[in-house]
Amino acid sequence: EDGLVQRKLHLFRCTAMQISIKRLWDILPHNGEGELAMEGYVELNLRLQKCLNKDFDLCQAVDSAVGDWAEDVHEGQESMPMEEFSMFVFELCSLWCGPAVSLRAYLLFLNATFIAMTESRGAHTVGLKDLEAVGRLPRAFFDLLALQGWAKAASPGSAEEAAAPGDPAEVLNAWYAANLAPAAAQQAMVQVQRQVFQVTHDVRSVFLFRQHDGREPDDDDALDLVRRASQNLDRVAKV
Repeated sequence: EDGLVQRKLHLFRCTAMQISIKRLWDILPHNGEGELAMEGYVELNLRLQKCLNKDFDLCQAVDSAVGDWAEDVHEGQESMPMEEFSMFVFELCSLWCGPAVSLRAYLLFLNATFIAMTESRGAHTVGLKDLEAVGRLPRAFFDLLALQGWAKAASPGSAEEAAAPGDPAEVLNAWYAANLAPAAAQQAMVQVQRQVFQVTHDVRSVFLFRQHDGREPDDDDALDLVRRASQNLDRVAKV
């Protein structure tokens, strides 16, 4: 239990997670104090439900969103600061991404839902989509999430446990090395960009971590080909 809490704490604090949460926060409407009001929270919550749930019912979704708001804020509180919003988003990740506490799974969840819920102009995000325009993410997204967050944890003996059986500190160190060491985190960001493009076909996927994934600007691979295709979205399917 303590080891799981420590993993989640490290994961929450890592740069890639904070970038992903802030990216979502920045597109939401804020009040005069720079906080998120209930209306903006509900609008986001509805879009999250619609891109994740197979059977979306608007009335039920509104009730669920209002109930979530009541649970996530203190009694009498009329707005949510970024710190509390970050915890709400991270807890949602934990529900969907399984017990493996995998950086790749959490980043895939956050960034695929971000792309699915938001409107773009070329490679730029301009705001939330109209609710009617939000569709459920494809099966490939849920398959990838299950593979990286659930199937990994269900396999007999994780890689971390195999590396240090019976020693919680060493298991934590092995998990950290596999997820949050600089090289591992950079590899995760590169992979997630590819996976998000795979499930959304949205050119913005290429730019999600472009300043942080350790890649050189002139690297010429599949990601770079998609980046160049942003000049003409009609060409994306041909890349």
